[in-house]
Amino acid sequence: MPDPTLVPSRQAPTDPRESVAQEPRGLVGSVSAGKQMFPPVGDALRATVATLCALGDAVVVTSIDGSILIWTDAAESVLGLHAEEAIGSSFVALLDPSPAGVHTTRSGSLLGSVHWQGAAMVLHRDKGRTTVHLSLTHVPLSDGANAAVDGIILRVRPFPERSTPRAEGTLDPALLEQALEHVSDLVLITRGHAADPASARIAYVNQAFERITGYRRDEVLGRSPALLRGPDTDRSASDRIDAAVRDRQRTREELLNYTKLGEPLWLDVDISPVDSPDGEYSQWVAIERDVTAQKGHEVALRAREERLRLALNAVWDGLWDWHVPTGYCYYAPRWYSMLGFAEHSLPPHIDTFLDLLHPQDLPVCEKLLRDHFEGRADTYAVEVRMRTVHNTWRWVLTRGTVVERDQHGRPVRMVGTHTDIAERKQAELALHTSEDRFRTLTMASPLGIFLADGTGLSTFVTPRMRDLWAAPVEALLGRGFRRTVHPEDRARVLAAWQQAVREGLGLNIEYRVQRPDGDVRWVSERTAAHRDGDTVTGFVGTVEDVTAQKVAEEDRRRLEVQMQHAQKLESLGVLAGGIAHDFNNLLVGVLGNVSVALADVPPGSDTHELLTDIELAARRAAELTTQLLAYAGKGRFSLQPIDLSAAVRETSSLLHSAISKRATLSLDLAADLPVMTGDGTQVRQVIMNLLTNASEALEEKPGEIALRTGCMDADREYLAECLAADETGPGAFVYVEVADTGIGMSADTLSRIFDPFFSTKFTGRGLGLAATLGIVRGHHGALHVRSAPGAGTVIRILLPATATRASEVSPVAEVVTGERAGTILLVDDDPFVREVATRMLERSGYRVIGAVDGDDGLRQFDVAEGEITAMIVDVTMPILSGTDMLAELRRRGKTVPVVLASGYSSESLASPIEGEQFPVFVQKPFVTRDLLAGIDAALARRAAAPAQGSDSAADRRAPR
Repeated sequence: MPDPTLVPSRQAPTDPRESVAQEPRGLVGSVSAGKQMFPPVGDALRATVATLCALGDAVVVTSIDGSILIWTDAAESVLGLHAEEAIGSSFVALLDPSPAGVHTTRSGSLLGSVHWQGAAMVLHRDKGRTTVHLSLTHVPLSDGANAAVDGIILRVRPFPERSTPRAEGTLDPALLEQALEHVSDLVLITRGHAADPASARIAYVNQAFERITGYRRDEVLGRSPALLRGPDTDRSASDRIDAAVRDRQRTREELLNYTKLGEPLWLDVDISPVDSPDGEYSQWVAIERDVTAQKGHEVALRAREERLRLALNAVWDGLWDWHVPTGYCYYAPRWYSMLGFAEHSLPPHIDTFLDLLHPQDLPVCEKLLRDHFEGRADTYAVEVRMRTVHNTWRWVLTRGTVVERDQHGRPVRMVGTHTDIAERKQAELALHTSEDRFRTLTMASPLGIFLADGTGLSTFVTPRMRDLWAAPVEALLGRGFRRTVHPEDRARVLAAWQQAVREGLGLNIEYRVQRPDGDVRWVSERTAAHRDGDTVTGFVGTVEDVTAQKVAEEDRRRLEVQMQHAQKLESLGVLAGGIAHDFNNLLVGVLGNVSVALADVPPGSDTHELLTDIELAARRAAELTTQLLAYAGKGRFSLQPIDLSAAVRETSSLLHSAISKRATLSLDLAADLPVMTGDGTQVRQVIMNLLTNASEALEEKPGEIALRTGCMDADREYLAECLAADETGPGAFVYVEVADTGIGMSADTLSRIFDPFFSTKFTGRGLGLAATLGIVRGHHGALHVRSAPGAGTVIRILLPATATRASEVSPVAEVVTGERAGTILLVDDDPFVREVATRMLERSGYRVIGAVDGDDGLRQFDVAEGEITAMIVDVTMPILSGTDMLAELRRRGKTVPVVLASGYSSESLASPIEGEQFPVFVQKPFVTRDLLAGIDAALARRAAAPAQGSDSAADRRAPR
């Protein structure tokens, strides 16, 4: 509760007006009369009765049918009945049915009038028939704004005694007129008949009448008194005067008349009838008081009150007026309706406000009131919650100011208003909720969100922006977050923002951000302009971290380049392999015929020398095809376990001879390397090719070449940077690395060094590094290169580290000399190869059956199966390949010895052959000795196999 020295304690209101509301002695009322029950009389009506009693009137209150409810002491004096006799009886019974005069109102219609006043005849208990002046009006008996009109209040006054008319001449008319002339009020006497008020004519006016109205006496005598009335004269008041004249009753009205000059003249008119000696009415006297000035003050006051009421209604505020010492507080009607209460339904006290106040808001009100009362604040204003008639809380802004203090400075009177702010509070709550929702969404969003003003300066950023920029929020406001744009992107971003501000456009731009720690992030910014009509008021934008996407795009682009490069190399490899294969077939004819011819020519002869030269040239051509096949990854391998460090040491003397004399070679060979499986000859060729390339990069200038071996685990990211790693997965590798301090290579040169026939030297075939790439691919390895102009080159060859396994190529035994016998089925699609091979086999003693392809070979086998000793089958043939033909034979259960021949290596076999773990393989181009060695190996393997029954003559034949 407020401080008792500031806010008065609860007590009865001490409104000065309450002094007239005290019930005087003698006011008696009852709610019952016999068995009949009457409605209770409210406090408001009792206060009215007490006020009238204070004015000296006798007051009676009845029900609407005339049953007496209240009977005052003054009524007992005027009417002669005690209260206990009157209460419950009918007031109609007190009225004499005969009139007081000719024009006295009948009692039967008197109580039926809503408002009435005049003379009436009543039956006094002691005096009998008595004339009184009676006025009545209908009133609500109970309190409240919705109370019905269900009662009558009557004021009873003794009627002035009638004087007996004097005989003519008994009163000096001059003396009477002289007296009337000195009266300051207007006096007007008329003659006429009461039945016709319009017949009344002015018989006398005094000097005050002439002075106030402006009419001379001679101008009005004999005229109707209505001459003073004008267009705004109250018609109803005039009618009431005429009705009083007809009823021969005294009446009093305030009437708007007009002077001779037309000026408004408000008169308080008191009209009394004057009876003739025989009781017939003949004259009436009007005493009229000028109340124009008073009426003007009342009109002005009512106008001010009306303006105040309109002003209060316009601002829609509830006015309150607090008398601080007593606690009395007036609340305007709007104050009640704001909370849903009926007007004046709550006590007019400060405690009413305090009782309706929310408990949590009471301490705040007390403090602010105390600050204002003690002069620390000029005004008092606070937003509080107040209880409504529906027991809900309504937000109200209460404001006030002390307008009166006593001699000690203490507050006496404080005036203020209550303003309904429920809608504003609801809007604020909705806005707050919307802001909370926006804040929650922005904080939870994986995107960075920012707001900027119309000039592009950022005014708000979310924590996600702080994370992206790795900077505090304060550093990102204004132009902060654009200052950290990567220098290479800054001009582009600033130009885009300037255009957006200038043209009111949105943005969709990607750029890099350089964070304080040096990290560079890619972001995607999307911005939209916010407009108020045609004016851009700001921007809202989102920022997304797209670094991962950019990295993925770069990886995809790099992979596409690698794939394109690999596809190009693969296409070249296919071309080179095809050329080498066909060229090998041609070399079969050359070397085969040369080998046959050399057998028939004695050594030392000129012909033998020529044939030897031809054979040498053919073998050199075969070496070229070997390099082509190595590039294509289809060279002939002799697989064996290899220790890279040991392989390098075994050829150390050759290594020094392969490089420039001005180059210094250093070896760093790791010990205890894991074993890799490969062709030792080709691995040594790779090392020699790398050393030769490094030596040439020194351009005959002094320099250093380092050769290292080692092992490593390569992941997918590392292999993605390598060449020839398409079919290589992550895992353990052994490597050989050659580094030089030569001129290095540009990116363009680096992308082409492994292309066949590409060379930066004036001479050379350009197959060295191309063949190296093919050998690495054939060993399922990878090749990594680092180089830059002026920084030298480092090439690392990675080869899978595996356990030792048996060679996939069967060793060829010594060729058996002497005559041979049996039938060989020769299947090859090249007629030149068939012809040469047939000649070599037949000269060795074999009978040959030729077949043009795999299907033809199966047919020939079916016809001569019992005669066939062995088969020589070309691997690559149309319609049905050699491996497919061999697989079909094994599927049928045929165990005939088979020798596969091809210009490709044994690694080129498309798929394993069921039942043939290690097929015998002969590389093209071959000579007679190669064919015979292959046949011997196939026959020996068949002889060593478990017996499965005889299926051909080969089971009974052996080489001799």
